[in-house]
Amino acid sequence: MDRVVSRRPVAVVLAATALLAGCSPDEGSPVPADTDPAAAFAAEAHAAGADEAQVAALTDGEVTYAEYEAAMNRSFECMRTQGFQVDVKGARPYNGVTILEFEVGGTNSATNLDTEAGRALLEDCNRRHSSQVESFWQAMSPDAVAYNERRDAALSPLLRECLDRNDVDLAEDASMHDMIAAATDLLVRTDGTDCVTEIGYPTWDG
Repeated sequence: MDRVVSRRPVAVVLAATALLAGCSPDEGSPVPADTDPAAAFAAEAHAAGADEAQVAALTDGEVTYAEYEAAMNRSFECMRTQGFQVDVKGARPYNGVTILEFEVGGTNSATNLDTEAGRALLEDCNRRHSSQVESFWQAMSPDAVAYNERRDAALSPLLRECLDRNDVDLAEDASMHDMIAAATDLLVRTDGTDCVTEIGYPTWDG
């Protein structure tokens, strides 16, 4: 059976950082610099077709674990209604917060995750019911922010060293977000040079 396991890599952090920096992670559309991050996330969720519960959870500037869990459960119910098999493994620590780990499997031709249509059906449930709340919880809740700050402090010198070694030009004051973007570009250009993985960013657990 085709299956996918929940994972949320660097892209989630980049998405949140992009909103804080004043641009949309999906379309690059500008958000006024004085826009509250929560308002930006709520606006992004509304524009993406999120349900009212997602928008409401984001509007007050704080996503609690209960709100995150409720959003994920709405996604799971949507997936099951569409015909997916959902196996929730339970809660586990991830990047300073607690997340639900789960597997999703297709049960018929319409939910076959090896097909574009099956993946689109799954993503529609995520988009409508949980994706923006999940991103906020994992990247902008206080514990997640503190974790990201500790990780950036520990790994930014190593990432700069790797990029310098691969002749990537960086400003002296380049942020971690800038360096991750440069590392992503390097990976695409070289088809294999992955500084982010080399320094242990995805698996750091300090």
